[in-house]
Amino acid sequence: MQIKDNFKLALLVLLREKRKIIYSGIILLFVILSLSLFVYRFNTNKMMEYSIKNNIGFNTLTFLPRSSNVNTDEVTKEELNEMIESDIIDTKNLDRVVDVYRSGYYDFVAISDFKNDFLDGTITLIRGNENTLPDIVAGRPFNSDESGVAICPLHFYPNFEPRQIKKEYVINGYDLINKSFNITYGISDENTEGYTKTFKIVGLYDSSKRFNDNGTCYISEKDIVEIVSNEKNATSNNNSMLNYGIPVLYAVVDDKENINDVKEQMEEMNFSNIEIASVIDTDMVNTIYISFISVFVIILISVIIILPAYTKWRLKSEERNIGILRVCGYLEKDVCKIYLLKILMQYIILYCIGLLFFICVFVFLKENVQVFINFDYMLGGLKINFGAILFSILINVCLPVLVMIPYLRKLSKMTIVSLIGEND
Repeated sequence: MQIKDNFKLALLVLLREKRKIIYSGIILLFVILSLSLFVYRFNTNKMMEYSIKNNIGFNTLTFLPRSSNVNTDEVTKEELNEMIESDIIDTKNLDRVVDVYRSGYYDFVAISDFKNDFLDGTITLIRGNENTLPDIVAGRPFNSDESGVAICPLHFYPNFEPRQIKKEYVINGYDLINKSFNITYGISDENTEGYTKTFKIVGLYDSSKRFNDNGTCYISEKDIVEIVSNEKNATSNNNSMLNYGIPVLYAVVDDKENINDVKEQMEEMNFSNIEIASVIDTDMVNTIYISFISVFVIILISVIIILPAYTKWRLKSEERNIGILRVCGYLEKDVCKIYLLKILMQYIILYCIGLLFFICVFVFLKENVQVFINFDYMLGGLKINFGAILFSILINVCLPVLVMIPYLRKLSKMTIVSLIGEND
């Protein structure tokens, strides 16, 4: 018997079968649960990869300068600063070190003139140089000697709460290239005018690849030092305690793989309290992993037990029809193929319905629910990956069918009398 004949008869059996809402609902539930699980896992992995691989904190060392043991009462502020600057220069000269700076001189939050009825114009400015800038997607990078230039996000959102994104207010970065904006800072009270500085946007970057928020721009080291110094002068009122302390220093290494080598070199140079600025939260990682495995095992066991058991129960009511096919001359293997195809088509149809429903809900959540909108921008797009679809097909279609094959073979080999009944 040809496969197309088996297919036609299997389709006929499927169409004539009474619809079972509970059975179909169970299959759809497992499809949606498995898709949700694997899509969640994919996007969580993506978030962890971006946060670990691209977060500069994981290849940054914090340390105290050698001058930390100096009694500040015995040296002048200028002498202490000279010692700290000497430590910074020595650290910069180490192989693999691409930037060194004092605490407080990495980033700065300022108010920009992007302010409108909804956006308050708040942006974060981060220091960058040729070795620490993110990949440029449009425009150009800048060098350390430049001033008044900035690299901003492709999807720019200058607001105090950049993770609470309203899509209609997101600014297209392409519209900002070679345009300038002003920031205002250093306003300590109502009677202080503060400082104003102008930046020209020369390039764009994908903020999700650095795990930055959409209101973060990169500026040169020269500019960040100028801004922070002016801010301290304006707000500290020349308080000697603020200007005369021992700062924590930060050394940025070119790659996480080299961070231990640099740490050993710094220890040999008598720097102290050397630590990695950011470390992986192993408890969080383990919790996510254990949660994924637990839910996956529950779904897998449920699919293996519930769906085949329910299918067997339904096939039990088909014994008479199977017997009639045998009486009509169908071979055991043909009967087995017919009902196997019927079960396979049923699972495929229900899977497609479940997948379509899941995609519709997923798109709706991305477009309308705030937490999903935030993650969509944070990760550069929440996605339903091919792997999630493939694994859910294996679990919800292939696995139940494979489990059913031995039972179908056993059923098709039963005697006609056993299938139809002695009285018939």
